Amino acid sequence: MEYNSKEIRREIIVMMIPLILESFLQLLTNFVAIAMVGRLDAVDVSAQGMSTKISDLAYYVFRGIGTAMVVLIARYNARKEIGKCRYIFDKTVKSLVLLGGVSAAVFMMIPEFLLQCFTEDRALIEYAAPYLRVIACCLPFWAVMMAVTSVFQGLGILKLR
Repeated sequence: MEYNSKEIRREIIVMMIPLILESFLQLLTNFVAIAMVGRLDAVDVSAQGMSTKISDLAYYVFRGIGTAMVVLIARYNARKEIGKCRYIFDKTVKSLVLLGGVSAAVFMMIPEFLLQCFTEDRALIEYAAPYLRVIACCLPFWAVMMAVTSVFQGLGILKLR
C-alpha cells in the first residue's frame, strides 16, 4: 500500500482548520467577555476572572471526555461499526449531561467555597458568586455541545455540506 503524502497532508490541513477555528472562537469569546467586563471596576474584573477559571476546569474535563470519544468513534467508524459509534455517543452524552448537571448544582450551591480557593477577600467572593451561578446554568449545554462536536470530529464531519 502506497501513501500519497500530499493528499495526506491536505486531509490533515482540511481537518485542522475547523478545529483551529473552534479554538479561536472560544478564545474570542473569552476576549469579548474580558473586554465587556474590563470597563468595570477592578473588583468586577477579578470576580469575572475567578469565576471563569473555575468554569474552565469543568470545560476542560468535558473536553477531555470529548477527546476520548473522538478517538473511540474514529476507531469504530473506520471499522464501519456504526452501532458501536452510536452506543459510545449515547453513553458519553448521558455521562456528560449528568456531569454537567452535577457540576452546575455544585457551582450553584457552593460558589463561595469554590471561590475561596482564589482569595479570602469576602467582598470579591460576594461579587464573583452570582457570576459563577450564571455560568453554572451553561454547564449542561457545554457538555452537550462538547459531545456533539466530538462525534462530528470522530466521524470526520468537520465542515458544513
